[in-house]
Amino acid sequence: MSYRVLELKHSIPEWWKKTRTLYCPVSGGAGAALMSFGLDFDTSGRSKEEISEIIESSKKLHYKKPMGADLKGMRITEQIKSFIELPKMLSRARAVNSNLIYLADYWEGGYFNKGDYIPRADFGGPRAFRDGIKAIHDLGGKIIIYLEAFIVSRETSKIGREKGPKWAMMNKDGKYFGYFHNMDHTYYQMWPGKSSGWSKYLADLAEQMIIEYDVDGFHLDSYGMQRGWRDHHPDHIDGLEPGEFDVRAVDMVQDFRERVRAIKPEVIVIIEGSETEDLLAACDGAQEWSLATLSDKPWFREHNYKIFTSEFGLPSMQNILATGYNVSIGSWWLQPMPGQQMISRLKEVDISPRGNSWIEQFYTRSPIRDLWWCYNVIWANNLVQPDELDMEWLRKIAPPFPFPCDPYLASDEGKAKWKSTVKEVLYRLEQLDLDKSLTPAECLSKLIQKAQNNLLAI
Repeated sequence: MSYRVLELKHSIPEWWKKTRTLYCPVSGGAGAALMSFGLDFDTSGRSKEEISEIIESSKKLHYKKPMGADLKGMRITEQIKSFIELPKMLSRARAVNSNLIYLADYWEGGYFNKGDYIPRADFGGPRAFRDGIKAIHDLGGKIIIYLEAFIVSRETSKIGREKGPKWAMMNKDGKYFGYFHNMDHTYYQMWPGKSSGWSKYLADLAEQMIIEYDVDGFHLDSYGMQRGWRDHHPDHIDGLEPGEFDVRAVDMVQDFRERVRAIKPEVIVIIEGSETEDLLAACDGAQEWSLATLSDKPWFREHNYKIFTSEFGLPSMQNILATGYNVSIGSWWLQPMPGQQMISRLKEVDISPRGNSWIEQFYTRSPIRDLWWCYNVIWANNLVQPDELDMEWLRKIAPPFPFPCDPYLASDEGKAKWKSTVKEVLYRLEQLDLDKSLTPAECLSKLIQKAQNNLLAI
């Protein structure tokens, strides 16, 4: 237990205590990383030359287009066309027994333009955003929204252009850090301590969003995964002090939460990642990568913090709920039952990794995702007994974006194991009348209801 945890403990709103699920219509980024399982590299409408150019660009160690910008599933425009349609998202959330929407990609410039968070004009702008949120509240729903707490777009955001050079961290060579292993130079990484106005700016912005739009909370992306930074910016006088970033990050989140609660006491604040207990104690919860990473935490059995996570398969989603934790649900869980096109592709596809770039990985990852979907259908309809069909090997071999698939899939043994797994899953799928069968979403909804009634065991 860290020295500041007890100091930072605080009350939790009643509605948040009862919340076991959140629904995010955007598949990638923005929190529980396994929601990115729904992402895809859509080649339709693109020439061979354009596809080759995108692939070659993704192989470069340093790039100027944000990672994921060419992927299907990252954009709210794939779900709705106006903020007035936000109640439709609540209906989809309730299809998986959730009353909470977690909304990203609602701002001008889209998901990859971080910093300003002005409701997008093509969806009706601020007024339509306010009206859409009111409609959700009128239906008894809740909505929390995305804010990025660590990075700011250098060129495409107003705050990045005006304040980024003053507030961002520098490396020992006097250059601004690149994001994601120093590859992505479209973003600044922001210093939360003295001589930087970043912490105040973010809290000011959140206060205004509560006043203007009456949101129910915020997800601070990236922040629960950041620690140990040393800042060489000459104006940041404490940037090289050991532990200074970590302490100031906690201060930032704590101050952020106190300020938004002063305006609306029922507001909640969550972060991405659960690496630092002091940060968890300063907020109301977090989204974690997966059940596997969550179970490695020393406090896992103590249930000290409200954590949301996600997994590929229904058995693992059941385990998340049974262990007392909560599920993040992406739109992938609401897709149609498997069609003939999906089944035919699974029978014929070669999933051998074609290359090491994160774009090329989708030629392997997409059919594996389809097989997981078929597996979830047969599991939902009681055609799989415990330990009867091994799918976990695929979870380890093909992790979600942006991590690479294991070359084992290109080996003779890997190909044979893939074909055997496909054959076993599809054999069971063919026993079902899919028009009359339980969908994975319906099954997941039942599991969540059982969890809410304390009827699941681990």
